[in-house]
Amino acid sequence: MSDTAPTTETPVKRLFVYGDQTFNDPGPAYTTDQIRSHLAAFFPELGQATIAERQREDGVVEITFHKQITTKGGGDATAETKRIDILTAELSRLPVRLDPLAAVWTDLGEPPLTYRRLLAVYDSLSPAAAANDDEQEAREGVIAQCCRLPPSPLPAVPLGY
Repeated sequence: MSDTAPTTETPVKRLFVYGDQTFNDPGPAYTTDQIRSHLAAFFPELGQATIAERQREDGVVEITFHKQITTKGGGDATAETKRIDILTAELSRLPVRLDPLAAVWTDLGEPPLTYRRLLAVYDSLSPAAAANDDEQEAREGVIAQCCRLPPSPLPAVPLGY
């Protein structure tokens, strides 16, 4: 038979503080990191927060979360780089933006626009319009590619920013 009596250790009372808000302790089963992770769902900036603890005179352990100032896009650099590389590759396929109708506008000259001047540029108008259509298709390809990119939450920027 054992002579040792079971120990009943009184759990330490904790109080969690972020800014001007306080949160009661949900129980000793939860670690400080678990509580910070839970609060980060409501306050995304807490995902990278530092933690400071101090013992108050009344015996309560006050745990304070301090958000860290980080740079935008400070998350997973490799995933972000891959996404940016995909977009850059798609953008590099675009031709340099030259207004295909610029020569037509120059040939048309100053207003007023007459039917005779319009007939004079008719031959150059058709290829310029086709080039404009090609450029529009290329832009739509870039937009489609961007829409296929997965969302990338950034830990330092609140959702909906």
